[in-house]
Amino acid sequence: MDDVPWNMPADAYGVYEPEGFCIWINEERQGDLARKNTGVLSHEFTHYVHSLSTFHSVDDLLTLLGGVHAGMQQLEDLLVPISLPLTKWSSQASCPPSVQTYVHHVARRKRSIQTSLGRDLDLTPPEHLLTGALYQRGARSFIKTSETSGAPVARLTLMEGAALAKKCQALGNDSDLKAKKSHPQFSHYFAAHDACARAHPRIDPLAASLLLCDLSLCTPRPSTVFEYGIMILHSLPPSATIDEFEARLSLLYDRECRGPMAVQLGKLEQARTALPADHRSTDLSWAGMVLRNAAAAVRLRQASPFSLIKPVYLGQDLFDLAQIIGSPVILTNDMRLTSLSPATENQAHARNVVRTLSYLCRWMLEENEPLRCPYAGCPGCPEERRGPHCRTNAALALRVSDDKPWCALLFSAHQLRVADILRRT
Repeated sequence: MDDVPWNMPADAYGVYEPEGFCIWINEERQGDLARKNTGVLSHEFTHYVHSLSTFHSVDDLLTLLGGVHAGMQQLEDLLVPISLPLTKWSSQASCPPSVQTYVHHVARRKRSIQTSLGRDLDLTPPEHLLTGALYQRGARSFIKTSETSGAPVARLTLMEGAALAKKCQALGNDSDLKAKKSHPQFSHYFAAHDACARAHPRIDPLAASLLLCDLSLCTPRPSTVFEYGIMILHSLPPSATIDEFEARLSLLYDRECRGPMAVQLGKLEQARTALPADHRSTDLSWAGMVLRNAAAAVRLRQASPFSLIKPVYLGQDLFDLAQIIGSPVILTNDMRLTSLSPATENQAHARNVVRTLSYLCRWMLEENEPLRCPYAGCPGCPEERRGPHCRTNAALALRVSDDKPWCALLFSAHQLRVADILRRT
C-alpha cells in the first residue's frame, strides 16, 4: 500500500514502537478501527502496558529519557562544528570525548536491550523432550516448541506470549494461536502457552500463560520466576481452576516481584522529581507525561498484581485503564493520530512527540537515509510545514520560521536543542 508509513513493514497487521509509545495498525482509515479491528489493537496495547510497568522496561524508559534524549541535548554545548552521523564522527580523532562517550553509551544500551529480549531461537532442542518442556542451554532457559525450535525464556517470549493471549481474548477464539503454531519461527509467540499446556492439561493454557508471562516480566530474573510459575502450575491438583493458579501467582509476586518493582517505582518518582520545574508542572512535557503514566501503572500493579493484564482491552475496560495509565499514539494508514483516552491539546502534543524525539536521536546517530518525518502526511500537521519534503527531506519543514505553527518534528528538534543543527543539513 502506498499509504503505509514509510518506516513500517507493509505486510504487518500492526506494530508497537516501544521508544515512540506508538501503535501503528494496518488499516486504510482511522474510522475503520472500531468497526474492523479488535485483536491487533489488544495485542499491541499489551506491549504498551508492559513498556510502562515491567522491571526491565522501566530501565529502558529511564535510559531513553536520561541517556539517549538528554545526551543529545548536550550537543549544543560543543564549541566545534557537529558532524553527522555521530556514530561515524565518534570513530575520528577530532571527535570530542563527550560525543564518543555518548555514542558508546547508546550502543551499549541497545545491545543490552537486545540481549534481554532473547530473539534467537534454539534450532536443535533436545530430541527426547516433549513440546512445552523447559530445558537449559548453558546459562539460558528455553521452551521446546517443535522438533526444530526452542524459544528462550526471556523478555520477547514473555511479552509476545501475553500479547497473543490478549489478542485471542479479544477475538473470542484461538485462531491467532493456531496461525502462529503453524510456523516454528513464531515460537516466541506460543512457547509460554505450550509450557502451561504441558504443566496442567485442564487449566486453560492461554489464561495461565497470560498471567504467568505478565508476572515474570516484573523481576530482574524473568526466566527463574517463569520456571517457579510452571512448577506451581504443575503442582496444582487436576481439579484446580485458573483462580487458584492466580492466587498462588499472587504469592509469588509478593515474594519475587514486589520488592524489585518498588525499586523501579522509586526510580520513576525520582526521575520525575529531577525534571526541570516546567516539565513537572505542564502537560506539554513528554517526559513528565510518560513518567507520570509509568508511575501510575506500577502503582496499580503493586496494589493488585494482575490489574493491568486482566481487563479486556476493548470498549469500556480499555477506556477505563487508559484513563489511569495514558494511551499510546494510534496511527493508521491515512496518517491520522488518535488515542484511547481524552486529552488536552497540550497532552496530545506531548504524547505525539515521543516518536519524533526518538526518531531524531536515531537519525542523528546513524543518518543512513534522508531526514524523514515519522508522521509524514499527517492531516494534523500545519500547512506551513507539510509537503512532499516530509518524506524526502524533512529538514525543509524545520527551516520555516519559528513564528509559524510548529509540527511535532520541530517541537522535538527544539526539545533536543538540535533545531539549528538540523536546519543546516
